[in-house]
Amino acid sequence: MLLQLKDRLPVVTVECGKVHIEDGAFTVADDKQETIESIPVASISCIMLQPGSSISHAAVCLAAKHNCLLLWVGDAGVRLYASGAATHNGEKIIHQAILFFRKRYRLKLARKLFQMRFGGSLPVVASIEELRGIEVEERLLCIKVIAAAYGINWQRRTNNPSSVWSDQDLINRSLNVATSSLYGICEAAILISGYSPSIGFIHTGNDRSFVFDIADIFKFKTVVPLAFEIVANNQDSRAQQIERLTRLACKDLLGQQRLMEKLVPTIEQMLR
Repeated sequence: MLLQLKDRLPVVTVECGKVHIEDGAFTVADDKQETIESIPVASISCIMLQPGSSISHAAVCLAAKHNCLLLWVGDAGVRLYASGAATHNGEKIIHQAILFFRKRYRLKLARKLFQMRFGGSLPVVASIEELRGIEVEERLLCIKVIAAAYGINWQRRTNNPSSVWSDQDLINRSLNVATSSLYGICEAAILISGYSPSIGFIHTGNDRSFVFDIADIFKFKTVVPLAFEIVANNQDSRAQQIERLTRLACKDLLGQQRLMEKLVPTIEQMLR
């Protein structure tokens, strides 16, 4: 009998270890093939495989049998490279889709997302489009306030294709790296919770629309100020150095704030 998601431990992270099957159970071994730890695969929701880790075919099969999600991620989960098959029965995704397609519920949920992000009360709006307009204004105001606090000459937000990546200034490069780190950990949390990353409520039309919705709740309290701080303190650094400093700082910040532990209950609370 499979344990329900609510009865399981949320996440186990494997770093620099080899996951395989020994005597019918999940084990993690080091490079010398010495067993380090056993993993109770039937009682956890997700195994996050960080760089330096590997997993055998038999272990993947056992994870699928016990409905345990596998995620291949970057350091501290700030990148999501690949995921195993969906591990839930689809009820949560159906519920998410119902909220999306029923206009009244979708607008109510979009308002909740907005308030979780900015706080305060909202003017009465009749559509998602009106809410998006208010969101753009609030977002620009937040960025201007943060830029002024760090003495950065803020011009505009750019997120150009990689072919013109070199055209971006230092702050936009740092912001792109920082938000990408946040998106990775948010997508992992959505998959762990059993929902679809593509069914968003404010953002739509992208395979990570819901990722953007969730990330926006935390973005201006975490990675955006961090990006401005890094650029302000490293004005003479090259762009590649800024990107590396941002990536490392985001990994540390998101780990220190234990963001993954906050994300899953936030998602569940939002979609009730």
